[in-house]
Amino acid sequence: MASSQVTEEELRRICLDAAARGEGVSHIINDYLYLNFQHEQHEADRAALHRSEDQAEEWWIASGAPRPQGRHRAAG
Repeated sequence: MASSQVTEEELRRICLDAAARGEGVSHIINDYLYLNFQHEQHEADRAALHRSEDQAEEWWIASGAPRPQGRHRAAG
């Protein structure tokens, strides 16, 4: 299976074609789910990189909540 995003409709067609040839489809579905998981993790990691510590600091100040232990900015 290709490493690019595949739609559910494309996956359905790929599985039907494989089943029509008498091939198993479990490995195709497994690959699809794994690649989607990797894509979601990559997007979450990328979003987390864009979050700055200054924004987190502003959130804690604005909420009035105490800052949790262990969340300290590196002195720079």
